[in-house]
Amino acid sequence: MPKYRKMGLGKAVIYEAIKRVKDKGVERIFVGSDQSFYFSMGFSLAYSKEIWQTKNIII
Repeated sequence: MPKYRKMGLGKAVIYEAIKRVKDKGVERIFVGSDQSFYFSMGFSLAYSKEIWQTKNIII
């Protein structure tokens, strides 16, 4: 919701999630996004994938 943006709430949620999984012994965390939001938190690109589609399905 726009009125809650730029308050740090998203980062707070991600940092809490990171803390919780680290406490359980997790050593690596992956997110399925290339949004600059994650780069600003210290995530870096590990994998890249292209998704292809067709609108002309022949059966």
